[in-house]
Amino acid sequence: EMLNQAVKKAESLPNLQLQEADMLLQPWGKGFDIAILGGNLMVNIVTDRDYKRAQKNLLERAWEALKMGGKLFLDFDCPDVLSKWAPANREWVCFEGEDDRGTYGRYIVKDGTVDDRQRIITGERRWEMKTAQGENFVHTEKSYKHFPGLEQVCAMLYRVGFAVESIHGGYRGEPFDRDHRRAVIWARKCRI
Repeated sequence: EMLNQAVKKAESLPNLQLQEADMLLQPWGKGFDIAILGGNLMVNIVTDRDYKRAQKNLLERAWEALKMGGKLFLDFDCPDVLSKWAPANREWVCFEGEDDRGTYGRYIVKDGTVDDRQRIITGERRWEMKTAQGENFVHTEKSYKHFPGLEQVCAMLYRVGFAVESIHGGYRGEPFDRDHRRAVIWARKCRI
């Protein structure tokens, strides 16, 4: 349904194409100037595969889609110590709001166990929605997420064929330091 809404909203943008596909399995196309892996995509991959391998595969897909010299924008939560940032058994509302059709929804995260050494958080995710017509929907699922450290991501980027050009701690170019939990990375495709 989100893709249907995006298609309607993008009708006035002739150079935008939308498609529904498994981003780890389907080809992305080739020769792009930029690939954007934003909005915590690195830690929100839905897969039955090994999570760390899926993250590396996501970077490989971006590399394959770019022309030589093309840029990668990558932004994700990157806390230094997971257990300080996401204490065990914490529950919080990640997103909440109403869309233009009157559907109210919220996304609730409950962190269960936190493994600082492996950088894994397990827990539960719950989506609650109420349509303008009064129908209620609740969906709950188990969650397993790998939050790679900055050094690990930079090493993956290098192995895939990217040169990291800049690292920031936020969207306004703040310097990255251990107090920030956000990593904003610009990298360039530099080798075959």
